[in-house]
Amino acid sequence: MLIYPVRDDFPPSRGILNKMRYQADALRSLGYDLTTVVAREEGVVFDGEQVVEYRRTGGRPMRILNHYAAFWKVIAGHCAAEDYEVLYIRHPGANPALLGFLAWMKNRNPDLRIVLEMASYPMSGEAESVEQKLIVACDAALSGLLRKFVDHVVTFGDQTEIYGIPCIRSSNGIDVDALPTCHASAFNPRAPKLVGVASLAKWHGYDRVLTGLRQALDQNPEVVPHVSFAGQGPVATELEEQCRTLGLGGHVTFHGMMTGKALDELFDRCDIAIASLGMHRIGIQSASSLKTREYCARGIAFVFAGEDESFSETFPFAMRVPVGDDPIDLTKVFADYATMLRQVDDPASEMRAYAAANLSWTTRLSEIMQVVLK
Repeated sequence: MLIYPVRDDFPPSRGILNKMRYQADALRSLGYDLTTVVAREEGVVFDGEQVVEYRRTGGRPMRILNHYAAFWKVIAGHCAAEDYEVLYIRHPGANPALLGFLAWMKNRNPDLRIVLEMASYPMSGEAESVEQKLIVACDAALSGLLRKFVDHVVTFGDQTEIYGIPCIRSSNGIDVDALPTCHASAFNPRAPKLVGVASLAKWHGYDRVLTGLRQALDQNPEVVPHVSFAGQGPVATELEEQCRTLGLGGHVTFHGMMTGKALDELFDRCDIAIASLGMHRIGIQSASSLKTREYCARGIAFVFAGEDESFSETFPFAMRVPVGDDPIDLTKVFADYATMLRQVDDPASEMRAYAAANLSWTTRLSEIMQVVLK
């Protein structure tokens, strides 16, 4: 059973749910019989179709109670623990309802292997709202109890053990076939185009792009870059205000949420993609960003900060910039990109081939399941 305690009717969850879909397709391709579980405002969704409704809905307090407590009770009442060998959960933070669910499942089926995937560790760096801070506080108080029920933690960092639970080190994957290849036009060094696709949070560090863009325009007015942001999130208003303050109105476009053909066409109009530039703001130096993998599969070169073991320093399509809050040196980024184009005949094909060979979820989950089931 693959459980993602996120709502499929909440637009900012789209990227996370895409990851779940990639994982589900990969597990099925490996021959596993799978049940997927996600949340929705009115209930719990099994296999994308069957909705088991909560007993009560309506109002923010009830939505929060359903999401963090009733969600697990519904799953326990709907699924027989004896029918499953593995429970794979995207970790939402420890809370009494989750611990109760894990205990119930383990008591019903002592042979059940329970795996928590921790997208980031520790959780504390991501907390901004009151609700998030309460989640982090609850997790800090109760996370030590997870080792009673959890067999493995899948981590994308370098930890070997978390909360006394052995870690399986992995990295994010993608479904290459689900993403079309970019068909960008010839690069114009006097009008380079960048694109960032994200839920616009502080760890994306897009403010660094805006300050870097202002510097690039001041240093060389003959080069006129343009930056497109696709997505919506907690720092969208701040970025728009920063854009106005820096006088970048004609050089930046905020598209809002984009999917499907519209997003594909935006990629086709751009030269370079922007991945996360501020992971240090939530205490992470080494990451396994899903977005860098999607960019690679689409065949568009990208900029990122930090470490990612899937992309070596000699990988010519991944342009590293320093970790920190300083403006991004876009002049150097454009120069590095132009150099790469002179050295590689077909960058998009090479990136896509690399993604298919090294970044697929089929490969990642095959490795994980070998450890879980041995």
